Amino acid sequence: MHTLCTYLLDAQRDLQKTSELLFVHRNTVRYRLKRISEILGCNLLSYDECFACYLACIAYRLIN
Repeated sequence: MHTLCTYLLDAQRDLQKTSELLFVHRNTVRYRLKRISEILGCNLLSYDECFACYLACIAYRLIN
């Protein structure tokens, strides 16, 4: 969840910025996002599905 929220909220869907914020290699971020997409069954490249994940991340941060 941390990787997804960092990617969507903090880095505005920028892989390089996400990798810098998480202190991991860019390919690691790419792999994690691919796995998240597979597990959730959503396409993070689709704006509609990405928006749903974006709202979920906002809710997650508000709760925590």
